Amino acid sequence: ADLSKADLSEARFGIFNSAWATMGFADLSGANLSGANLEEAYLLFTTFYNANLAGAILTRARLPFSTIHQSNLLQANFSDADIDYAVLSWTDLSEADFTDAYVPYTNFAYSNLDFANFIDAFCVGSYFFHTTVDGTDFDGANLTYAYLDENSDSFDDSSYDAGFSSGTGAD
Repeated sequence: ADLSKADLSEARFGIFNSAWATMGFADLSGANLSGANLEEAYLLFTTFYNANLAGAILTRARLPFSTIHQSNLLQANFSDADIDYAVLSWTDLSEADFTDAYVPYTNFAYSNLDFANFIDAFCVGSYFFHTTVDGTDFDGANLTYAYLDENSDSFDDSSYDAGFSSGTGAD
């Protein structure tokens, strides 16, 4: 199915299986896609505002330059997905699976990533400002140039966790 440039705001899909669907530039704001199978879907520049994708299957999906804001993606599966240069802000991504995902330069600001899985994910330059990551597994993830600031004090918390000091004498 090709839903490119479709405006599906407030759409309700019930049981939705759109493996291999193309929905580039679509507006899926307010859509209820909980549990949807979006495996290998092409969602370039797609907007999800206040959408429900809890438990959605997005394995090998392509979401570059997409915006997911104030949405529910609890336990969503993004394994092997391509989510580069995307915005996933103010979103519940707790227990989401990003195993082997490609998420460089992605903005996770103000999102909940508690107990998410980023094993072997490529997160170069990603932005985790005021993002909760309690219990999140970054084992093997590439976090080069990533910015992790859990408490919004404008300091990269990962540097302090690695043993660096602020140089102010108040370590």
